[in-house]
Amino acid sequence: MANFPLVCNFEGDYGLKLLMVDEDNTIDEVVDRAVELLSGVVVPKVTDRQLLLAKIQDGNDALDANATVKALGLTPMEVVEIYRPKS
Repeated sequence: MANFPLVCNFEGDYGLKLLMVDEDNTIDEVVDRAVELLSGVVVPKVTDRQLLLAKIQDGNDALDANATVKALGLTPMEVVEIYRPKS
């Protein structure tokens, strides 16, 4: 287990935030951490967490929610977008 810095671009936020996670965290846990730190502070309160996904900045596909940061090969300070999918 090791601290791992990601940059978070949370939908509705005005800027990027540093998000410290663990390399063994799943993407779902990364999203949960972002919600815990940013919801109701810099973005409106999240009331339906299961609608949030994560992807690499400017990527097309959502990251596997059950994959770990380490397994996905994310690099320190990589930008992860947290967003609600378009219906």
